[in-house]
Amino acid sequence: MSETSDTYTIDPGGKKKVILAVDGGGMRGAIVLAILAELEEKSGKSCHEIFDMFVGTSTGAIISAGLAAGYSAKELQDDKKLYRGLLRDAFNANPPQFWWIQGAFSIAFIQFGQLATGIGAFLIEVLLIVFRLMAFIVLTVAFLILFLYNLVKKNAMINFIGRIMSHGLRYAYPMQPFLDRLQPLIEARGVKKMSDIKDKILLTTTKNLQTGETAFIVNKGAGGAKFKDWLISDAVAGSGAAPIFFDAHKARFFDGGVSPFGNPCFIAAVEAMEYIGAPEGFTDGNVILVSIGTGYPPDDIKTEHDVTKKNFFEWMQYVISQGLDDAINQQVFVTRKIYGVTGPKAIDFRRYNISLIRADVEKLGVPIPANLDPEKLGLDSSRLDEVDFMAALGKAYAQQIDWSKNDTLPWDFVGGQPDPEDARTNNPDW
Repeated sequence: MSETSDTYTIDPGGKKKVILAVDGGGMRGAIVLAILAELEEKSGKSCHEIFDMFVGTSTGAIISAGLAAGYSAKELQDDKKLYRGLLRDAFNANPPQFWWIQGAFSIAFIQFGQLATGIGAFLIEVLLIVFRLMAFIVLTVAFLILFLYNLVKKNAMINFIGRIMSHGLRYAYPMQPFLDRLQPLIEARGVKKMSDIKDKILLTTTKNLQTGETAFIVNKGAGGAKFKDWLISDAVAGSGAAPIFFDAHKARFFDGGVSPFGNPCFIAAVEAMEYIGAPEGFTDGNVILVSIGTGYPPDDIKTEHDVTKKNFFEWMQYVISQGLDDAINQQVFVTRKIYGVTGPKAIDFRRYNISLIRADVEKLGVPIPANLDPEKLGLDSSRLDEVDFMAALGKAYAQQIDWSKNDTLPWDFVGGQPDPEDARTNNPDW
């Protein structure tokens, strides 16, 4: 066997159970798919052959479902099925031509509820009519200015705001175009419901708005009977309906990333070792868990000046982004602590996550287009040049990984996420 083949072999003995867990991250899932396609190319095996269990949140659920259904990562990447097709369609669904009028109606004609009765109610209704007409006129003018500004400047933020306005300030993109493409994609491999997947295990996470709890939709083990009649497309859509970006799936399910499990590596370990267990071969010392992130964004606070210049809205954005990043990292550390190689139920846990910090990207040797900033790649970065760049990043990062190395972390390889403790605490410029 050649050196390259050894490097790209996850389980040299071929006897252990291998789990793939993929984070959420919207369009940045293109990075993960490219990593997996490179693994397939160099190992000579498809992901469907390499992995026994697929676990995903949000965009990770899309990848996991596709692989569990029988697609190879290369098929999903090259045939324009996912990030050059399905998700681009979802993020590029055109808003109504006159979205500013629809937005004005949505805001001006808000339902205020029953404020009074009798004569008082009549007078209030008259005043509300006058208020709504005035608000409609003012909002229409304001939205039209935004619309024209966006036509001239092609400003991404203004376009995003316009999309939200066109849907009554509820979400930016409709879920239906995504579902219309997803269901045929899954059914093309002869599976439709969760119970149709026989030879592999699939698990997705979603936030149940009715109960406030995170639901773990799975086709085997204790949850298998409960979710056996779920459509795979529903399991994926429920996991990927990111608030603000998409409407809640069936008015009940939101993105699994709203929970602590935006990185599902810990719940993958728990499900495999505690609920599925020995009947499927998930036993002490017999499991390899491969966890792949969708990219580590840079911390925008590097000096005291960065702290003092932030305003209210920037702090709100910082709190949300840092909360998500910290939750993702915490899942890694908890998994290593509880299921590490020295734990009572030992798992060979391997975590990979590329760094989106420009200096780290440059180490991979991938040319950065002049009009593209890797540090600003977001959930809805859906331009073709952005998708192609992310695919190139994933491929280059995968070539740095020694897939046969046990118990690894992202910073063990060139281009990987830096150690959060070193990156945030040991900054000499602070």
